[in-house]
Formats: sequence, C-alpha cells, structure tokens
Amino acid sequence: IYSGLRRGSLDILLIAISDVIYALPPAIFLLVLLASTGPSLPTVIIGIVILHSPRIFRIVRLITMDISKNEYVEAAFARGESWAAICFLDILPNVLLSGAHRGHGAHWSLCQRHMVEGLPLGP
Repeated sequence: IYSGLRRGSLDILLIAISDVIYALPPAIFLLVLLASTGPSLPTVIIGIVILHSPRIFRIVRLITMDISKNEYVEAAFARGESWAAICFLDILPNVLLSGAHRGHGAHWSLCQRHMVEGLPLGP
C-alpha cells in the first residue's frame, strides 16, 4: 500500500523484484527450492507464496493508486496525517473492501454462467 501511495524508489524496486519473480519458471523454482532446503510442507508453502506474491502486490498497488486519487485521501494529506495513518486508516479498508467485492463479483459471474448454460446451481 505504501509503495502505491508514494510511488518512489521503493515502488520501482518492488516492481523490479516482482518482475524477476514473474520471470522464474514456477516448477523449476520449486524444485530448486526443495532441493536446496529439503522436502517439507512449509518449504512448498513458502515457495508458492513467493511465486504468487507479485500478482497480489500488483493488484493492491493498482487499487491503492486508484484510491489515492480520491478527495478524502487528499484531505488527509492536507490535515497533516502521517503516511502510516493514511495507509492504514484511509486506504487499507478500501483495498480490503475492493478485493472482497472483486471476489464476490467473480462468484456471481460464475453463477450467471452456469445458469445461462442451463446447469442448476444450488444456494
């Protein structure tokens, strides 16, 4: 959230790191990780989290950039609130609501697709 709000050198660094992670082939990355640390469930979970983190980072960054254009964020800056307060009190709740809305929308479109195809879908 902070990266999307400030858009400075930290943002450029995080985008570069996410591009590097995107460039890694997932299967090879997980095999190398398991070979170097030993096969275990926590290692697999950490590898999967590393591989999926750039997607989540980019989504949160874009939602933050969109929300930061609103008037209430500009008013918070004008009141002199700290960056942390703006991130956690003004932007984070809206990012969470936006993500929840997107998830609900995907579920609703799935339900509509099944109804159009004639498949009965229970409640």
